[in-house]
Amino acid sequence: MSSDCLASLQPYKVPFNTVFFARDIYPAGYVSFMKRVYWLILCVALLNIILSCALYGKHQALDPNAAKMCFGSTQCDLVLKSSYATVWGVPQALIGVVAFTALALVAWLCIVFDRAERVLLLFLLGGGLYALRMLYLQAFVIGAFCPYCVTIDISTILVCALLLYMNKRRNGHVFAHKARSV
Repeated sequence: MSSDCLASLQPYKVPFNTVFFARDIYPAGYVSFMKRVYWLILCVALLNIILSCALYGKHQALDPNAAKMCFGSTQCDLVLKSSYATVWGVPQALIGVVAFTALALVAWLCIVFDRAERVLLLFLLGGGLYALRMLYLQAFVIGAFCPYCVTIDISTILVCALLLYMNKRRNGHVFAHKARSV
């Protein structure tokens, strides 16, 4: 074998302090598509922050139009007055505001710096599982559905499923991180 052929078989040597960004590893079309997915996740997180703030206001009875908020549905009150509306005395809606603010921050980091993809995936996986739990509780334990809660839960599950699908499609496995040599 010639030395050129042997050189092509050698692994690509990368200096220790080299950092690869997604734009360096993946084709330009894929990177721009993933940026759109991250923008979608950021928009869903911002929508969920707004809905969680509205639910927190209703939970704290700070909103004078709280009865009109759930479209005249009494099911929203049943969900917010249940024992599952708080975790260790902290309202679920407040936990949602904090969690979706953190999710929006991580999505923004993915958009601007091409970093924190795994953190975003873990945030959404945890959020998606928590949303499934909340839907289960509303359906089978509480027996009532809050429209705002269902919107938050379904949107979280959908973006979680989208990111899991995109990660599986890109890497062949949901949690694998496959870097292609340049």
